[in-house]
Amino acid sequence: MTEKNSETPDIAGDDQTAYNFEYDHGRMPFFMKIIWVGFIVIATLYIVNHLLVALKADLGG
Repeated sequence: MTEKNSETPDIAGDDQTAYNFEYDHGRMPFFMKIIWVGFIVIATLYIVNHLLVALKADLGG
């Protein structure tokens, strides 16, 4: 006979219950906002500095 370990939750090993992937407060964490804003800034600078300049040169301007 096997004894149940008191430290193991009842759901351990249950592959039929979906894990709840969400934040408790329903908002984006602050560090993710910083990363997102940084990505937008870098992407905008890249587009302006490289792609638009290259497009202008390709169009003969």
